[in-house]
Amino acid sequence: MQKDKRKKLYKKIALAVILALAAYIFLSGYIPPLIRKKAADSPTFNASISSERAAVIDDNTDALLYRLRLIESAKEEICLSTYSYYDDESGNDVACALYAAADRGVKVKILIDGFNENKILRAAAFKALAAHENAEIKIYNPVRLFTFYRSNFRMHDKYLTSDSSAYILGGRNVGDLFLGDYRTKQNIDRDVLVCREEENDGKSDSVREVKEYFSSVWRLSESKVFSSKSMKKTSTASDALRRRYTALKKSYPIISVPIDPTTETMKTRGITLIHGEVTATAKRPVLWQTLLSAVRQNVTENGAGDLLIQTPYAICDGKMYDGISALTDSGVTVRLITNSIRSGANPWGCADYLNERTAILKTGAAITEIGGSRSAHVKTMLSGENLCFIGSFNLDMRSVYLNTETVLAIDCNEMNASLREQAAAQTESGKTTRRTAGGEYVFSYGENYVFKDAPLLKRATYAALRVVLPLFRHLL
Repeated sequence: MQKDKRKKLYKKIALAVILALAAYIFLSGYIPPLIRKKAADSPTFNASISSERAAVIDDNTDALLYRLRLIESAKEEICLSTYSYYDDESGNDVACALYAAADRGVKVKILIDGFNENKILRAAAFKALAAHENAEIKIYNPVRLFTFYRSNFRMHDKYLTSDSSAYILGGRNVGDLFLGDYRTKQNIDRDVLVCREEENDGKSDSVREVKEYFSSVWRLSESKVFSSKSMKKTSTASDALRRRYTALKKSYPIISVPIDPTTETMKTRGITLIHGEVTATAKRPVLWQTLLSAVRQNVTENGAGDLLIQTPYAICDGKMYDGISALTDSGVTVRLITNSIRSGANPWGCADYLNERTAILKTGAAITEIGGSRSAHVKTMLSGENLCFIGSFNLDMRSVYLNTETVLAIDCNEMNASLREQAAAQTESGKTTRRTAGGEYVFSYGENYVFKDAPLLKRATYAALRVVLPLFRHLL
């Protein structure tokens, strides 16, 4: 009898522990992101006057090859920061190039977001890199039980620096979905290659800004050292990386060709790095407010009366809507280009868009939904004829309040015009919706627009998500 009572008591204790643990995990993940900090002051945008050269990289194979060329050209230090690093073909291409750089004495530093730590824990290439004497790998904010209250604060930055001379920054993670031509279906994405000019010696420029930003995240207590737990087994992986790099250079001889800024990039009037707060806590909306400030400033200085926003999805709160409304109320024409429900790859973003489309249109912004077989992952803002904002920033609450994000503000009419041409071509297959002052909706269609509804299963999924999403919007 006593034994049965003890068993029941143990079961009750076990159940209580499980319930307490479940409550802790749920509340730790749910409540901290609800915090909405205000910026202490309205941030101002200080444009760089130090000219640099830049090129937009839209092709995924070019994006891989330019990364490999930057790594190959490095003589002192390489810094790589990415939200996600995949153990796949292009991921191993980058890894073998980094290993080769470490072999020739280059210091290699890699930052990877902790939410994706499991993707590299079993990766032989990363174990080999971690074991190399010239390589260091850190994990930003690893997901751990006792610090689960920080689990929703992620590092979303994506860039690669080569010495103090050049870097690539944009929206691409390291993996086959974004780099190379290893997959038949990839995301449409965008990076920027930036090269420093000799005349900038002694001046502040974006190359230095990016390296300083990397150091600020690297030094955080939330950035933990990643080390291989099986150092004895890395020799085989190291040999495989060396063989892979030898074969890769034979397949792509251009890897060994230094980048020529004169022929491969265009002159800019200045490039400025914009970023938000970096600690794994609730963040003030510094980056978002700086972007708005830059647009307003451009309107004042150059009469730039329009803003084009390309974003994979739009997930805004009231303050973000207010920011867009303030622009349209002041006479700025705002248009969003985003994925249609059919082409969107983020089910949460698509379902939320169905709930919030009217709210977006009420800000005075027009929305162009683009179709196609590939999902657009491009994150770009174009203000007037000169300013281009390109980086990792999505028009969503996560980018504003939860994640670290990086954006380049590039002052260049030639780049702006080229990107507008691409956007115009993209919208030829899209549908644009505007809301008049009287509340009526006006629709226009591109020349190549063809209506294609989302598959039945997708529509059913979105219908179900639309019901529950309002409770979890702050986590999207």
